[in-house]
Amino acid sequence: MPRARVEHERRNFIRLDRIFPVEIQLIDPHNQNILTEWQQAFTDNVSKGGICLIINQPCGIVKGIFEKIQPDFDLKIFIPFNKTPIKAKGQFRWLVKKKLDELDQYIIGVSYKEIHASDNKKIIHYAYLKKLTPIFALGIIAILLASITFSFYFNIKLIKSNLGLAHDLFSILHKSRKAKNTIKEIKKEKDELDLKLSELAIKGKNLNERLQSVSDAKKKEFFEDEIKIVDREIVSIKSRMIDLYFKEAEITEDLLSVEKKQLKITNTDIEGMYKWLESLQDLDSGQIKSLGSGYKDNFLMCQLYSIFGDYDQAQKILEFYFTNNINILNIENQLDLLIAALKYTYITKDNTYLETVKKKLEKIINTELKKPAEPKVELKLYAVLAIYLQLEWNDIFNMHYRVLEQNLKLPVNPDEQFEYLMAFNFRKIDELNISDIITRLEDNFYCTKNYNVKLDPQSYSIKGFIFSTDKNDPSRNFVEDTAKMVLIYKLAAKYFEVRRDIYRSKFYRDKAFVYMDNLSSIVNTNGVYRFMPYVDGIFSDQSSVASTVYTIFAYYNYNPYGLDE
Repeated sequence: MPRARVEHERRNFIRLDRIFPVEIQLIDPHNQNILTEWQQAFTDNVSKGGICLIINQPCGIVKGIFEKIQPDFDLKIFIPFNKTPIKAKGQFRWLVKKKLDELDQYIIGVSYKEIHASDNKKIIHYAYLKKLTPIFALGIIAILLASITFSFYFNIKLIKSNLGLAHDLFSILHKSRKAKNTIKEIKKEKDELDLKLSELAIKGKNLNERLQSVSDAKKKEFFEDEIKIVDREIVSIKSRMIDLYFKEAEITEDLLSVEKKQLKITNTDIEGMYKWLESLQDLDSGQIKSLGSGYKDNFLMCQLYSIFGDYDQAQKILEFYFTNNINILNIENQLDLLIAALKYTYITKDNTYLETVKKKLEKIINTELKKPAEPKVELKLYAVLAIYLQLEWNDIFNMHYRVLEQNLKLPVNPDEQFEYLMAFNFRKIDELNISDIITRLEDNFYCTKNYNVKLDPQSYSIKGFIFSTDKNDPSRNFVEDTAKMVLIYKLAAKYFEVRRDIYRSKFYRDKAFVYMDNLSSIVNTNGVYRFMPYVDGIFSDQSSVASTVYTIFAYYNYNPYGLDE
């Protein structure tokens, strides 16, 4: 678009001195097919007719779309003090690309195709409020600061209480049915109130429309009184919901006690674990000497080397498999190799292996998707495609990615549920009830083990998870499964934090801390080395690469099956 036209259209926008978040989804203007998952953007400025957006570091999929077409937009606009986002549909107007040091930035003009008049008024009202009444705005900021201060104080209070109530944590979590039932009752009441709010919103909308359509003064007065009644009901419900949040926070405080005398996993422990893992790599072949699954351990280590910046060591593993053209029979192991290679590419920006990955991926698609594939294979294939498309656009891969995204359902197997949640991250999790998923995992796979560390006379009672209905299943690794559960808790905490549900976010963040803290009791020491044991259902004791790597992943909140959003 000519720059003069861009500048002319940009002058039609109101300049804001504060941005607010917008989630966008790109839509094919010809057939209205969804082209991307929800992407994070921010407002630059707004007008009655549209909105100017900023996308920082757009992914490869987004860049590829803008190279080919001028897409439509689905918009979720998050206005301060608005409980739910404003939804709108938009049309592409112009695009300006900027390069800020290492950051790519897209500035996009979007005109509204569909937006409710009252929602548009809210946006413009907020814009004028920020522009024309700075004193009032400062007052709002002061209120926000007071709210943040209160929240900070409340969180400090929770943390202090947590530190003092640790001994009762697990008896509360797993034996106190009363507390669990109370939380379920709160959730049920909140759902009912949400439904009531929706009904009142529809009623209020209808009343407003009828008010606008009548001219008789008495009828106008009647509808105005009815609207006031609806507004009072909405205020009352919102007040009750705030009470429920505080009630839930009080129960959370009881459930999230943190054990005072627990050992903590420190940076020194993590450094010692990494040194031990490094010592296992063969200097010639690059392979990891392991007592567990050789493929799995090597591909996990390739990811670990990449995130720790030891790219040469990660390359040695990839070179061994790609250069020697090692024939990996198991399709899941093949996909794990491709994930490791793509993670290396994403982190290092080194595209050396991208073409090789592409060819192997094409071969897998041509063989596996021509027959009914196992759900766990489809799941890992989806994870590979999702990462690949962040690095390089491919129409065929995108088609298969969309089909898999549409068809994949939550697996029954708990290990596959972990991979599902990690691979989808926030893209499909809205369709699931993550709290229910976690509750089922806790109810079915929680267990307690007694463990004696070598050369230590003390016996430790460790709480964690075995992803098997048989708590003595020798094929399952207690430490690895517990670390995976920590990652699920952290995903849930981030999920609720993004949605501004601070209490449930804290609930899961503290659970992650508690189980991570439990693992600290069984960190094994050998000089400068630290490692985690392979703890199966029968509690055998030997050093484990997977246990140690997953403990580090959990410590750093690293997602081995997806890219952070």
